[in-house]
Amino acid sequence: MQGDRDERGRGRHRGRRHAAPVWAREPRERRGRARATELSRADIVRAALEVADEQGHDAVSMRNVARRLGAGAMTLYSYVESKDDLLDLMFDEIMGELLIPEPLPHGWREALGAIARRTREVWLRHPWMASAGQRSSFGPNSMRHVEQSIAAIADLGLGTHESFLVLGAVDDYTLGFTMRQVVQQTALGSDEPSAAEWRAAMERYWEDMIATGDFPHLQAIAASDWEVATDVRFEQGLAWMLDGIAARHER
Repeated sequence: MQGDRDERGRGRHRGRRHAAPVWAREPRERRGRARATELSRADIVRAALEVADEQGHDAVSMRNVARRLGAGAMTLYSYVESKDDLLDLMFDEIMGELLIPEPLPHGWREALGAIARRTREVWLRHPWMASAGQRSSFGPNSMRHVEQSIAAIADLGLGTHESFLVLGAVDDYTLGFTMRQVVQQTALGSDEPSAAEWRAAMERYWEDMIATGDFPHLQAIAASDWEVATDVRFEQGLAWMLDGIAARHER
Protein backbone atom coordinates (compact mmCIF):
# COMPACT_ATOMS: atom_id res chain seq x y z
CA MET A 1 0.00 0.00 0.00
CA GLN A 2 2.83 2.40 0.80
CA GLY A 3 4.31 1.80 -2.67
CA ASP A 4 0.93 2.51 -4.27
CA ARG A 5 0.55 5.77 -2.33
CA ASP A 6 4.07 6.85 -3.24
CA GLU A 7 3.45 6.11 -6.90
CA ARG A 8 0.19 8.05 -6.86
CA GLY A 9 1.98 10.92 -5.15
CA ARG A 10 4.64 10.97 -7.80
CA GLY A 11 1.89 10.76 -10.44
CA ARG A 12 0.62 14.18 -9.36
CA HIS A 13 3.87 15.61 -10.69
CA ARG A 14 3.84 13.57 -13.89
CA GLY A 15 3.15 16.62 -16.04
CA ARG A 16 6.41 18.27 -14.96
CA ARG A 17 9.16 17.29 -17.35
CA HIS A 18 12.86 17.91 -16.87
CA ALA A 19 14.33 20.47 -19.24
CA ALA A 20 17.04 17.91 -20.05
CA PRO A 21 15.98 14.50 -21.46
CA VAL A 22 16.73 11.36 -19.51
CA TRP A 23 19.87 10.62 -21.55
CA ALA A 24 21.38 14.01 -20.68
CA ARG A 25 21.11 13.37 -16.93
CA GLU A 26 23.29 11.26 -14.68
CA PRO A 27 21.71 7.77 -14.38
CA ARG A 28 20.11 7.10 -11.01
CA GLU A 29 21.77 3.79 -10.27
CA ARG A 30 21.61 2.49 -6.72
CA ARG A 31 25.09 1.55 -5.50
CA GLY A 32 26.36 -1.05 -3.07
CA ARG A 33 23.45 -3.49 -3.37
CA ALA A 34 23.85 -7.27 -3.27
CA ARG A 35 24.54 -8.65 -6.72
CA ALA A 36 21.54 -11.02 -6.47
CA THR A 37 19.17 -8.07 -6.26
CA GLU A 38 20.91 -5.61 -8.58
CA LEU A 39 18.93 -4.12 -11.42
CA SER A 40 19.84 -1.85 -14.29
CA ARG A 41 17.99 0.54 -16.52
CA ALA A 42 18.21 -2.06 -19.28
CA ASP A 43 16.45 -4.64 -17.07
CA ILE A 44 13.67 -2.18 -16.27
CA VAL A 45 13.17 -1.09 -19.87
CA ARG A 46 13.12 -4.70 -21.06
CA ALA A 47 10.48 -5.62 -18.45
CA ALA A 48 8.41 -2.54 -19.33
CA LEU A 49 8.44 -3.51 -23.01
CA GLU A 50 7.28 -7.02 -22.10
CA VAL A 51 4.37 -5.55 -20.13
CA ALA A 52 3.43 -3.25 -23.01
CA ASP A 53 3.69 -6.00 -25.64
CA GLU A 54 1.50 -8.33 -23.59
CA GLN A 55 -1.03 -5.91 -22.09
CA GLY A 56 -0.74 -2.59 -23.95
CA HIS A 57 1.05 0.63 -22.99
CA ASP A 58 -1.67 1.63 -20.50
CA ALA A 59 -0.54 -1.30 -18.33
CA VAL A 60 2.97 0.14 -18.01
CA SER A 61 3.38 1.47 -14.48
CA MET A 62 6.22 1.37 -12.01
CA ARG A 63 4.21 -1.08 -9.92
CA ASN A 64 3.51 -3.50 -12.79
CA VAL A 65 7.07 -3.38 -14.08
CA ALA A 66 8.45 -3.89 -10.57
CA ARG A 67 6.14 -6.86 -10.05
CA ARG A 68 7.52 -8.48 -13.22
CA LEU A 69 11.05 -7.95 -11.95
CA GLY A 70 10.24 -9.21 -8.46
CA ALA A 71 11.16 -5.85 -6.97
CA GLY A 72 9.41 -3.06 -5.09
CA ALA A 73 8.00 -0.14 -7.04
CA MET A 74 10.10 2.32 -5.08
CA THR A 75 13.24 0.39 -6.05
CA LEU A 76 12.68 1.33 -9.68
CA TYR A 77 12.82 5.03 -8.82
CA SER A 78 16.46 4.47 -7.88
CA TYR A 79 17.14 3.83 -11.57
CA VAL A 80 14.41 5.75 -13.45
CA GLU A 81 13.05 8.99 -12.03
CA SER A 82 9.54 8.84 -13.49
CA LYS A 83 7.16 6.98 -15.75
CA ASP A 84 7.76 9.65 -18.40
CA ASP A 85 11.46 8.82 -18.34
CA LEU A 86 10.63 5.12 -18.56
CA LEU A 87 8.41 5.69 -21.62
CA ASP A 88 11.18 7.74 -23.25
CA LEU A 89 13.65 4.92 -22.64
CA MET A 90 11.19 2.34 -23.98
CA PHE A 91 10.61 4.35 -27.14
CA ASP A 92 14.31 4.78 -27.75
CA GLU A 93 14.87 1.05 -27.26
CA ILE A 94 12.34 0.41 -30.01
CA MET A 95 14.03 3.00 -32.21
CA GLY A 96 17.13 0.84 -31.93
CA GLU A 97 15.18 -2.03 -33.45
CA LEU A 98 14.61 0.11 -36.56
CA LEU A 99 18.30 0.05 -37.45
CA ILE A 100 19.11 -2.23 -40.36
CA PRO A 101 22.47 -4.04 -40.56
CA GLU A 102 25.35 -2.13 -42.09
CA PRO A 103 26.44 -1.75 -44.80
CA LEU A 104 23.26 -0.29 -46.24
CA PRO A 105 21.84 -1.83 -49.42
CA HIS A 106 23.35 -0.33 -52.56
CA GLY A 107 21.32 2.56 -53.98
CA TRP A 108 19.00 4.97 -52.21
CA ARG A 109 15.83 3.20 -53.34
CA GLU A 110 16.86 -0.19 -51.95
CA ALA A 111 18.19 1.34 -48.72
CA LEU A 112 15.14 3.50 -48.07
CA GLY A 113 12.84 0.60 -48.91
CA ALA A 114 14.69 -1.64 -46.45
CA ILE A 115 14.30 0.95 -43.67
CA ALA A 116 10.57 1.32 -44.42
CA ARG A 117 10.06 -2.45 -44.26
CA ARG A 118 11.98 -2.70 -40.99
CA THR A 119 9.89 0.15 -39.56
CA ARG A 120 6.67 -1.68 -40.39
CA GLU A 121 8.03 -4.94 -38.99
CA VAL A 122 8.98 -3.29 -35.68
CA TRP A 123 5.67 -1.45 -35.28
CA LEU A 124 3.77 -4.69 -35.92
CA ARG A 125 5.94 -6.35 -33.27
CA HIS A 126 4.89 -3.65 -30.81
CA PRO A 127 1.28 -2.90 -31.85
CA TRP A 128 0.64 -0.75 -28.76
CA MET A 129 2.85 1.90 -30.35
CA ALA A 130 -0.04 2.74 -32.68
CA SER A 131 -1.99 4.13 -29.73
CA ALA A 132 0.92 5.29 -27.56
CA GLY A 133 2.19 7.89 -30.02
CA GLN A 134 5.76 9.06 -30.36
CA ARG A 135 7.81 10.54 -27.53
CA SER A 136 9.27 14.00 -27.91
CA SER A 137 12.72 13.22 -26.50
CA PHE A 138 15.42 12.47 -29.06
CA GLY A 139 17.43 9.57 -27.66
CA PRO A 140 20.66 8.00 -28.95
CA ASN A 141 18.91 5.28 -30.95
CA SER A 142 16.59 7.86 -32.49
CA MET A 143 19.68 9.77 -33.58
CA ARG A 144 21.23 6.60 -35.03
CA HIS A 145 18.02 5.86 -36.95
CA VAL A 146 17.87 9.37 -38.42
CA GLU A 147 21.59 9.26 -39.24
CA GLN A 148 21.13 5.95 -41.07
CA SER A 149 18.07 7.24 -42.90
CA ILE A 150 19.92 10.34 -44.12
CA ALA A 151 22.81 8.14 -45.25
CA ALA A 152 20.34 5.96 -47.16
CA ILE A 153 19.33 8.81 -49.47
CA ALA A 154 22.75 10.50 -49.72
CA ASP A 155 22.99 9.47 -53.40
CA LEU A 156 20.08 11.76 -54.21
CA GLY A 157 22.21 14.78 -53.38
CA LEU A 158 19.38 16.63 -51.64
CA GLY A 159 19.70 19.57 -49.30
CA THR A 160 18.89 19.20 -45.61
CA HIS A 161 15.32 20.47 -45.91
CA GLU A 162 14.44 18.27 -48.89
CA SER A 163 16.08 15.24 -47.26
CA PHE A 164 13.83 15.52 -44.23
CA LEU A 165 10.76 16.05 -46.43
CA VAL A 166 11.53 12.85 -48.37
CA LEU A 167 12.22 10.81 -45.24
CA GLY A 168 9.14 12.22 -43.54
CA ALA A 169 6.91 11.33 -46.48
CA VAL A 170 8.08 7.70 -46.55
CA ASP A 171 7.84 7.47 -42.77
CA ASP A 172 4.32 8.93 -42.79
CA TYR A 173 3.20 6.39 -45.38
CA THR A 174 4.84 3.47 -43.55
CA LEU A 175 3.49 4.35 -40.11
CA GLY A 176 0.06 5.29 -41.44
CA PHE A 177 -0.29 1.98 -43.28
CA THR A 178 0.98 0.01 -40.30
CA MET A 179 -1.31 1.74 -37.81
CA ARG A 180 -4.29 0.99 -40.05
CA GLN A 181 -3.21 -2.65 -40.18
CA VAL A 182 -2.94 -2.78 -36.38
CA VAL A 183 -6.45 -1.33 -36.05
CA GLN A 184 -7.79 -3.95 -38.47
CA GLN A 185 -6.05 -6.75 -36.60
CA THR A 186 -7.46 -5.53 -33.31
CA ALA A 187 -10.98 -5.25 -34.74
CA LEU A 188 -10.89 -8.75 -36.19
CA GLY A 189 -8.93 -10.35 -33.38
CA SER A 190 -6.54 -11.79 -35.95
CA ASP A 191 -2.85 -11.37 -36.65
CA GLU A 192 -3.43 -11.37 -40.41
CA PRO A 193 -6.92 -10.16 -41.30
CA SER A 194 -8.04 -10.86 -44.85
CA ALA A 195 -10.65 -9.12 -46.96
CA ALA A 196 -12.80 -12.25 -46.67
CA GLU A 197 -12.72 -12.09 -42.86
CA TRP A 198 -13.52 -8.41 -42.88
CA ARG A 199 -16.42 -8.93 -45.27
CA ALA A 200 -17.77 -11.80 -43.19
CA ALA A 201 -17.89 -9.50 -40.18
CA MET A 202 -19.41 -6.58 -42.07
CA GLU A 203 -21.47 -8.20 -44.85
CA ARG A 204 -25.00 -7.72 -43.51
CA TYR A 205 -24.39 -4.10 -42.47
CA TRP A 206 -22.61 -3.38 -45.76
CA GLU A 207 -25.49 -4.80 -47.83
CA ASP A 208 -28.12 -2.85 -45.89
CA MET A 209 -26.25 0.41 -46.36
CA ILE A 210 -25.59 -0.16 -50.09
CA ALA A 211 -29.29 -0.97 -50.57
CA THR A 212 -30.22 2.58 -49.55
CA GLY A 213 -28.82 3.86 -52.85
CA ASP A 214 -26.82 6.53 -51.05
CA PHE A 215 -23.45 5.02 -51.97
CA PRO A 216 -23.32 4.46 -55.76
CA HIS A 217 -19.52 4.57 -55.99
CA LEU A 218 -19.10 2.10 -53.15
CA GLN A 219 -21.75 -0.11 -54.75
CA ALA A 220 -19.67 -0.23 -57.95
CA ILE A 221 -16.65 -1.65 -56.13
CA ALA A 222 -18.46 -3.74 -53.52
CA ALA A 223 -18.11 -6.97 -55.50
CA SER A 224 -14.55 -6.34 -56.72
CA ASP A 225 -11.52 -8.25 -55.51
CA TRP A 226 -9.42 -6.31 -53.01
CA GLU A 227 -7.50 -6.85 -49.81
CA VAL A 228 -7.16 -4.99 -46.54
CA ALA A 229 -3.70 -4.10 -45.21
CA THR A 230 -1.38 -6.82 -46.51
CA ASP A 231 2.24 -7.14 -47.58
CA VAL A 232 1.19 -6.81 -51.22
CA ARG A 233 -0.66 -3.56 -50.61
CA PHE A 234 2.19 -2.17 -48.53
CA GLU A 235 4.74 -2.95 -51.23
CA GLN A 236 2.55 -1.39 -53.93
CA GLY A 237 2.16 1.84 -51.98
CA LEU A 238 5.86 1.93 -51.10
CA ALA A 239 6.76 1.48 -54.78
CA TRP A 240 4.53 4.43 -55.68
CA MET A 241 6.23 6.55 -53.01
CA LEU A 242 9.70 5.64 -54.26
CA ASP A 243 8.67 6.16 -57.91
CA GLY A 244 7.50 9.66 -57.03
CA ILE A 245 10.74 10.48 -55.21
CA ALA A 246 12.76 9.20 -58.16
CA ALA A 247 10.72 11.22 -60.68
CA ARG A 248 11.19 14.42 -58.71
CA HIS A 249 14.69 14.13 -57.29
CA GLU A 250 16.78 11.53 -59.13
CA ARG A 251 19.47 13.07 -61.28
